[in-house]
Amino acid sequence: MKPVLIHLQTLKQNLTTGDTIVGNIMHINTKAQLEELQSLIDAHALNGSMTLILTDEAKDTPGAYHTRVTAKKKNQVSRQLDVSLMDAITGSRGPWTLPPVEIIQTQVTAIKRVAVRLTAASHFRAYLHSSGYKDTPNSVLASVASLHPDIKVSQISGGKWWSETIQSKVFLNTVIQLPVATADQLVARSGEEGVFACKLGVQHNDQKIFWFPREGKESDEAYHRRLFTIAQSRKEGLKLRKGGSNDLGLFASPQDTAAFASNFSHWCATGFPHDWQQEEALANNGEMTSPCQGLQEHYAHKHALMMPQRESVVLALQHRT
Repeated sequence: MKPVLIHLQTLKQNLTTGDTIVGNIMHINTKAQLEELQSLIDAHALNGSMTLILTDEAKDTPGAYHTRVTAKKKNQVSRQLDVSLMDAITGSRGPWTLPPVEIIQTQVTAIKRVAVRLTAASHFRAYLHSSGYKDTPNSVLASVASLHPDIKVSQISGGKWWSETIQSKVFLNTVIQLPVATADQLVARSGEEGVFACKLGVQHNDQKIFWFPREGKESDEAYHRRLFTIAQSRKEGLKLRKGGSNDLGLFASPQDTAAFASNFSHWCATGFPHDWQQEEALANNGEMTSPCQGLQEHYAHKHALMMPQRESVVLALQHRT
């Protein structure tokens, strides 16, 4: 039965003018309104099917059926409301909700989910939009939805959003719970249109990430396009770090690992006598650059950092990674 709303005031006017009463559902929110309606029904011997939606103080009327419905009040968005339903005329029921269905939880297959952080990086999205554009949660979700049409917007919405500004770069973030398959789908194309996806709490077996340097004065757009192309060729999503100019990376390949190791390994040596100069410090050690001035005089070498500290020839060597 299609619901047709009628107001109590309209019903009273129809009874006064003798017009046909059109409607099968009425909203009642006070006990006085309910008593007035029942008096009209009895006085005019009305018949037909009509359901009363009882809210506020009328909701607890004896004999009413408590339930939850999706309703929309004037100039408001639709939302769920706890209401009571009641036959206006006993035995002549109008529109009604479907009866509740019992669900046995042990028979429901649980879907494994994982937390996913979505991050929209302003400097990698600016070139996609006009000047002065600013991201909002809705615009980020619209980008994700357009890239993944088989993922429902309801799956990726509902999370709390927050914004970070680091070195004049704005990052808009949210964390959502997704089925593992859906999370993998987002992560596989992480970085597309400047939206990055990362599964939280997932171990990667100590895989190192290689953060790719920019080529000369490479712009954000060129850097992002180049790295995303490399990522897709490796069938891997881009990684993002918030800070520095080289902020895009991928799991290190054997070629990347060699470069990674050479960039982040060095030796330190301390304990040289104060009167040693470059020649004494580097005896049998190869060449060295000119001394640098800092809080205390020290010498720099491509594999060594020499710091004169005390009258001793005992050397302490330490390998740092």
